[in-house]
Amino acid sequence: MKLQMMAMGCAAMLAQMGRLGSAAVAQDILYNGYANETLTYDSSASASANFYDGPDGWGGARYAAQFQAPAGARHVVESIGLPIYHNGTSNLRLSIVEDAGDVPGTTVLWSVENPPEVTAVLAHRVIPAQALLQPGAKYWLMLEPVHVMESFAYWHVSLPIFAGREASSSYSGDQWGAWSPLDTPNRAAFQIYGRPLAPSVLLYNGYNNTTTNHHSSDGVGIYYETQPQFSARRHASMFTAPEGARHVVESIGLPIRHNGTLNLRISLVDAAAGAPGATVLWSVENPSQVLPEAGHRTIPVSAVLLPGSNYWLVLEPASLEPVSTIWLVSQPPFAGQQALCDYVEGQWMAWNVMFSPDRPAFQIHGRPLPEPADLELHTAVEIRFETVLGSVYLVEAVDAPGSQNWSPLGGPFIGAGGPTSVFHSIRGTTRGAYRVWTE
Repeated sequence: MKLQMMAMGCAAMLAQMGRLGSAAVAQDILYNGYANETLTYDSSASASANFYDGPDGWGGARYAAQFQAPAGARHVVESIGLPIYHNGTSNLRLSIVEDAGDVPGTTVLWSVENPPEVTAVLAHRVIPAQALLQPGAKYWLMLEPVHVMESFAYWHVSLPIFAGREASSSYSGDQWGAWSPLDTPNRAAFQIYGRPLAPSVLLYNGYNNTTTNHHSSDGVGIYYETQPQFSARRHASMFTAPEGARHVVESIGLPIRHNGTLNLRISLVDAAAGAPGATVLWSVENPSQVLPEAGHRTIPVSAVLLPGSNYWLVLEPASLEPVSTIWLVSQPPFAGQQALCDYVEGQWMAWNVMFSPDRPAFQIHGRPLPEPADLELHTAVEIRFETVLGSVYLVEAVDAPGSQNWSPLGGPFIGAGGPTSVFHSIRGTTRGAYRVWTE
């Protein structure tokens, strides 16, 4: 056997929570794309994501596998696991994307480039991820090359085989082609890990009841009209965020109807000197939930509220087109701060703030936002070396140069040709040495 002594590699600061120095958290299997519970895969059968320099220029391939989120609740993805390796050159991107008619869509929920967990050694690798899945919705786990350079990544299939929907796309003429979907009996294997997201809680109740009872016709008008003259009006209602923590707003509910033409913008804005401010936290135009029939409608939202701060829910015409929307009041009525603003001679006037005994009704739903966990930065060494296709390698480390207490860092593994890297945390140590055995 040939002994190669390796000097200290370049120190890389790794700030990836869950990879170095952080406690493991129990996770559920949200989706099992293996045909077994032991993560057994076929070492000789795989899909590939690659770039190669062919006779007609650069060619390539990318691959995706479809999965469905659990029903009944939203779920947070915390990691993915799959049997994977590269040919010695890490040039890969893993992504979770939305489904678009049973092919991969363009909306990316999560993506990572060249995760250090993927090496030139084939193994089931678990990679931290962060994405929010809607109940029962379809998504795709996608593997593709990042840069146009010679590289291959291999995603292996389950053993026994697992049937499912996959899609592939080819690179030619400096661009990616359309996805070609296929229902296959031997799709690439993977698992999705995470946990259910607790149901939203009521952060603010602007009804004078707990059952969202509202008047069928009484309310305030959000309108734009041209007769007898150009005029428009927008309305706003104030609320106070809960104390003690920041909160994520996930939906608003309000009793509302339009006159047959949907021309409406709904926004959450900050408070400025007791009136609606100019800072928009969230806004949506013409939400499909608002109908000509009166009813309590729930509209998805994404905004963060500071503890105990005042905010305004604003309804206004989305464009200067004739329209009328009625924002209905609670029954029995609810008293609170509201504001109205008129459009005069081509511009919006100042907000007129008042305390109203029968303010338009609404509810804010969401959840407390956990404070960020402490993120630790630890130094790691990259041991990088050239490999020969088919040769066997073993990387070892020792804490003190001159010591014979060598410990393996991984492998042995078979070289794929070209350079490869192994990372080793050196947290709490000041000296060390590395060596690579090859035969």
